[in-house]
Amino acid sequence: MKATVTSLQREVSTRLPQEIDARPIVPHRAYRTARMPVSGIVASVIAVAAIEVALAFYWSVVARFIVQNDTTIVGRVVAGTSVIPHSFLGRNVGAMLFGMRTHSVPELFTWIAVCALVISVVTALRGLTKPLQYFINVNAWIIGLEAVFLLVVGHLGYSADAFSKLLLDTMIVAWFVMPVFIGFVAVLFPFKAWESFTLIVAASAYVVLLEAVRYAVFPAILTRTGPILMSDLYLLYGPLLDIIPVVGIFGIMLTRLSSRLKRTPEAWRWL
Repeated sequence: MKATVTSLQREVSTRLPQEIDARPIVPHRAYRTARMPVSGIVASVIAVAAIEVALAFYWSVVARFIVQNDTTIVGRVVAGTSVIPHSFLGRNVGAMLFGMRTHSVPELFTWIAVCALVISVVTALRGLTKPLQYFINVNAWIIGLEAVFLLVVGHLGYSADAFSKLLLDTMIVAWFVMPVFIGFVAVLFPFKAWESFTLIVAASAYVVLLEAVRYAVFPAILTRTGPILMSDLYLLYGPLLDIIPVVGIFGIMLTRLSSRLKRTPEAWRWL
């Protein structure tokens, strides 16, 4: 047995130098050397500054317009909505007041049982993709915990008017934060001037429109379902929903950028 092993070792040792290149493999990586165009940086700064200045003068006007119109729209579907006084950043913008029905104890137990059943079934299903499983389970967990909270504590974490003011304040803060965030990210990549400007303006306009729609949809849902969905709506479909589609818009712009850099050999080198 030892003789067989020794002969194999000799055979391998005699074949290695002939059949294998023993030179060390130097690690390589792609390194982008594309210069940041000054026009793209200037366009980003101008776009962010213009949006922030416009918001500084007119954000309260836009907010009052959204509150008045959303209250009117929701009032056509659900009775009992009205505009109440609310000030933010020293300006009176108003807020929507809507009614919410209460939940009985048997109803809360039903919500808890349904959420537990959904989590068990979705977790056991093998055909669903993991992201879809996580998404459904997170919604079920939040709603189930909200039902437990209402069952144990016996009162809401937020009243209807407090939740409405929270939505409105979050909406206004997002208007100011989003252009700065997207502008900062845009200057880190060699976008052209029109690409940077389009990215910042599109993301800012998207946030304003989304917040306006959300401020009408959330109260309309809560008046029908009661406060059981309040936490789920705000945590998963509130500020988080502002960022995800904006990342999608940014991804589209990055795809265009990578396609352009692919046709520019001097933008890459090998180390």
